[in-house]
Amino acid sequence: MEREAEIITDTIRALILNKFGYKTKIFEFVEYDNTSKNLIITAEKGAEPSEDEKSKIQKQIDDLKNHFGIQYHYLEKLIENPIDQSWRILNAQCENKFVK
Repeated sequence: MEREAEIITDTIRALILNKFGYKTKIFEFVEYDNTSKNLIITAEKGAEPSEDEKSKIQKQIDDLKNHFGIQYHYLEKLIENPIDQSWRILNAQCENKFVK
């Protein structure tokens, strides 16, 4: 189950980067037998996708999030509104709930 969550999360990360014009690759850099944390995402800035391409990518992101019950992905908050720092408040609230 943990492995599936990691793959879903990395897929959403790559799609978010694609939406903002990055060409991404996800690959295994260490054999799974050695560590379960063995995927790496590489991203290279390319041409900005058209609005139609962005809409298609966003639909893929939304479909994945809806299917797996994900409200938002942390990277979305950082990329879509870098000026808005309200995610820091939410992060602090979460840390206070779980770290005592």
